[in-house]
Amino acid sequence: MIREILTKLYTIAGEPIINRSQIDLLKKQSLSEAEKIVVDSLEQQLRGHSGTAKECLIKLHSLRRAAEKEDWKSIEAYVVAIISKIHNIAGDYKAGLSFIEESVRLFEKHDPDGYLLAYYFLGYSYMINRMYEEGEKEFLRCLSLGSKHQDKKITAFSLFGLGELNLRQGFYLDAKESLVKAITYFKEIGIDIYLFSPLNDYGLILKNFGELPEAISVFEELIELANNPEMFTEQGLAYSNLSLCYRSTGDFDLAEQCSLKALELLGKTANKQTIKKIYNNLGLIYGKLEKNDLAIESFQKAYEISCELNDEFQQRLVRNNILYYKLMNGQFSEGMKQEIEENANYLKKNNLDEMYIKAQNLLAYYYMNKKEYEKACDVLDDLITQQRQYYKKQLQVQNQDFYDTFNESILRRERIKGLLEQNLQKSIKHQLIGNSKKLRYAVDMAKKASKINNINVLITGESGTGKEILSRLIHFNSERKDQRLVTVNCSAITSSLAESEFFGHVEGAFTGAVYNKAGFFEQANGGTLYLDEIGDMPVEIQSKLLRVIESGKLTPVGSDKSIKVDVRIVASTNKDLNELILQNQFRLDLLHRINAIHITIPPLRERMEDLDRLIEHFVFEMSKVLNKRNVGIDESYIAALRQYKFPGNIRELKNIVERSMILENSNNLTAQSLPDLQEAERKQDATDFGTFNLEDVERRTIFAALESTNQSQKNAAKLLGLTESTLCRKLKKFKQS
Repeated sequence: MIREILTKLYTIAGEPIINRSQIDLLKKQSLSEAEKIVVDSLEQQLRGHSGTAKECLIKLHSLRRAAEKEDWKSIEAYVVAIISKIHNIAGDYKAGLSFIEESVRLFEKHDPDGYLLAYYFLGYSYMINRMYEEGEKEFLRCLSLGSKHQDKKITAFSLFGLGELNLRQGFYLDAKESLVKAITYFKEIGIDIYLFSPLNDYGLILKNFGELPEAISVFEELIELANNPEMFTEQGLAYSNLSLCYRSTGDFDLAEQCSLKALELLGKTANKQTIKKIYNNLGLIYGKLEKNDLAIESFQKAYEISCELNDEFQQRLVRNNILYYKLMNGQFSEGMKQEIEENANYLKKNNLDEMYIKAQNLLAYYYMNKKEYEKACDVLDDLITQQRQYYKKQLQVQNQDFYDTFNESILRRERIKGLLEQNLQKSIKHQLIGNSKKLRYAVDMAKKASKINNINVLITGESGTGKEILSRLIHFNSERKDQRLVTVNCSAITSSLAESEFFGHVEGAFTGAVYNKAGFFEQANGGTLYLDEIGDMPVEIQSKLLRVIESGKLTPVGSDKSIKVDVRIVASTNKDLNELILQNQFRLDLLHRINAIHITIPPLRERMEDLDRLIEHFVFEMSKVLNKRNVGIDESYIAALRQYKFPGNIRELKNIVERSMILENSNNLTAQSLPDLQEAERKQDATDFGTFNLEDVERRTIFAALESTNQSQKNAAKLLGLTESTLCRKLKKFKQS
């Protein structure tokens, strides 16, 4: 009986855990038949033949109490290790870690060399609890012990543990190196069941490197290796991973068959983590087969298992897939948006970059279908930034397919963003409000320019007069209206980045250039490039810009290949470019190239006959925002505004009207709704605008806005209709001058 028990313990553990002196001590003891039954049922449970984890744990704790009673410390330590393993199989990783830590303490106290693999299982528990640094420490300790005792099995398990740990963290090259060594050792030992796990992980690495035929070959070999009743669990796992490979090759029917076979084999086991992964993979397969209802059903099963395991991390990952296919089925409720945002925030907080990118993609898709294009563009901006950061973390994966897929993904999202911006632009009114003679002339000139497809246009005028609206009018009334309108704020482009921003760069062109990037010209190919504040463009880039305009060709930074582009230039400035030419700050030949048609937009003070219509328009628009009805405009309100010079032009008028409506409690705007106009006029100290250049007016306006907002740059920027970064840049320029 004693020999039978020892044999069963050997079978369960994969190695003896008691030395010769302990065997002799055990022979002197007597075990009951009941204790033999406990060991026998334990073996059945570990092989997956019968029972549940709960039943098995009850029997194991009974066996532990017997060992404590007989003072068999090594046996107790081993039983505690098996208790840890059962908890891990059941998916309760925290309990598994707690028991293996206790087992190691017992071995270290009573029999330091009795069970060296306990350190491997401790490292494994740390790893599956995502405590990677602690796991690596234990695997390395186990590796050192294997070398010390010249034990190939200990060495092999240690290398396997390091390989799987690196695989889980995405360090595929390090993982591959460790696993190849582990496989060599396991083959020398000559026990198939040991060889299965490292070969399985090696197959996954081949898959991640895109070597799919080789990976498929490995998993098919494993299916044959595990083709016996004792290894049905391993065979099911091999079918599951083979399904992943077929999904990657696009053979979704075969992938589905393999997943269903895996469920058939593994449905008898208690390993819920593995079952959950198979359901998740099956959901992705059904999605590719456009069986969205089956996809949602499979993901829901995976989600329910994650809930049973109290694993919020996995719940969020699976939930992301459920949300995606619900969106594909046309579910776009407000509650859906909130759930997507909540899920994305969790993934970002936990540094799950790849899944966060997918969650943001869902949010962008939601806004696109709701036609909220501006919000969709903002999300895509964040998404592209996150994807580039994720790419930098993956640089050790030296695989061309990865680079190509990444660049293609970035370019695809940038194209989508461009189309969204296009829809956003189309949804914006391009009409300049008013009927004054000077304004009508400017609009007529813009419409004439729009009909000449390849002619460049220069728009001049003070800040806030509507130069960007006029550029949109030109683009969307031209033959180029179905292509992109790319807007560039030249004052925000630094000299060091200008060439890359305008002409793009290739991967490796300079430090930090880890991906290909299309420049502004390439993004606008076939459409219009609007260069706002071209007077602020760095002089160094002007000659290169001129060359592209003249030749229609550009060369990205770091490349030796030129790219043909077809772009119309619309430029604008609030500065006197002729004066800048005299100061050697602007090129005369560039002015000639962009100035084929010159349009000047008059300031508001020169078209005061349009003031009434402008006020009515802004009141109407703000009424919708504030949900105010029947807002009256008293003549005193208009008369007071007629006395004001509007250095900020239309933009300033819009902000004045908005503030008036926000602060006015009644539904009638009067002169009393404008208490700050005379004070603002006094602070400007500039009644004759003819005696000041535009920069003086801009400076006075900005400082007046800062004073009226108690030096709050954020509020002043909002008041002026600028972004806070633009205001900061202008303030810095004023201080330097």
